[in-house]
Amino acid sequence: MLIGAGAVLALTATSLIAYGQGAGFSASVRRPGGAVDAGVPVSLQFRPAGSSTWTTMQTVVSDGAGTAVFTYRPPRNGDWRVTTPPAVGRQSAVSSARTVRVASKVSASARQY
Repeated sequence: MLIGAGAVLALTATSLIAYGQGAGFSASVRRPGGAVDAGVPVSLQFRPAGSSTWTTMQTVVSDGAGTAVFTYRPPRNGDWRVTTPPAVGRQSAVSSARTVRVASKVSASARQY
């Protein structure tokens, strides 16, 4: 959890998925005192393993409970985080990163000789 002036972000994520499977991400947006922060744009960002570049994959608005929910199919291993932009009375905030590993999809078929 990382605190930006006016926002506290926490990200939960599935840590291991099979290739092609969707991963669930949930972000909690709160004010420093713990009050819900609803109606805030929250962006889900991805950084592939071995890269230093973050890319925004989806943006949603936090609901009345201060929750933002994402479903995404990660193409490969990497780190995920959520961010909020600055607004009047609130600076931008960034969550800590969560690593999601994508297991290879293996298929086999039998051949008769």
